[in-house]
Amino acid sequence: QDNLRMRRVHAGAELPRTGLLSVETFVHATSPVPRAKLEDLCRVADIISPNEMEAVSLVGAGTPEQIVQRLANAGARMVLLRCGASGSMVFRSDTGEMWQVPAVPGVMPVDPTGCGNAY
Repeated sequence: QDNLRMRRVHAGAELPRTGLLSVETFVHATSPVPRAKLEDLCRVADIISPNEMEAVSLVGAGTPEQIVQRLANAGARMVLLRCGASGSMVFRSDTGEMWQVPAVPGVMPVDPTGCGNAY
C-alpha cells in the first residue's frame, strides 16, 4: 500500500501544472519512514504541510524550528508546520526565511477540520 501511495504522488507530480503541488499528510507514520522515502516525498512537492504529530513521526522529536529544518534538509522546498493553538511555522528553503504565524486569538471553532490550513 505504501508503494501505491508513492506512485500516486509521483503521478500527480508529473502532471502538467500551472500552480503548486502541496502534500499534506493526514495521519502520523506508524513506523519510522526510511530516509529515501522521506526525501522522495519532499522532492515531488512544492509544499509539505504536516501537523506536529505527523512531522515528528517523519523526522523525530524536536522544536518546531528543528522539525521544519529536518524536512527542508530532506528536500522540502517549503514547509508549513501546523502547530494547533500555537499557529504554524513556515520555512522557505530557497531563501532560508522562517516565519512564526500565530493562531487567531479568541476563536472557538465549531469544527476544527481544516483550521490549520487557512493562510
